[in-house]
Amino acid sequence: MGMPGPVSRDSYPQDRNAPVVKHFQDVGDQFCPQNEVITKKVFINNNPNPRPDNYKILVYREIGRYLILEIKYLDCTNYEGKKILLYKDCTMKELEAQKLIDPHFSENKNFISPIARFEPTGLGWKLARSLAQNN
Repeated sequence: MGMPGPVSRDSYPQDRNAPVVKHFQDVGDQFCPQNEVITKKVFINNNPNPRPDNYKILVYREIGRYLILEIKYLDCTNYEGKKILLYKDCTMKELEAQKLIDPHFSENKNFISPIARFEPTGLGWKLARSLAQNN
């Protein structure tokens, strides 16, 4: 059958950051052999800010004391969720060990925070690399 289509939206939350629940139906395919209707709840993040636990690392490079990382936040809406982040005095292994990767700058000493962000383009990567190589 193809992809299930939206049937209804439960509600429109007052809070922009609250997840919206959508219902989808699968009918008559391998998941519903007797043409029964199954409703699944899928949480949609309406927030353009990424969740720090929902990402895929696309590419990284360690240069001296610096780490350049291109990451895709799977629930983020701007730049298709892609970000280029620059870290200082951090390895990829150390960053992955904390599990959460938040692209926002922070003074919190419990988490490694980027020192710079660049637009997720070839030029952005080139500028991040140049900064890491020349410092």
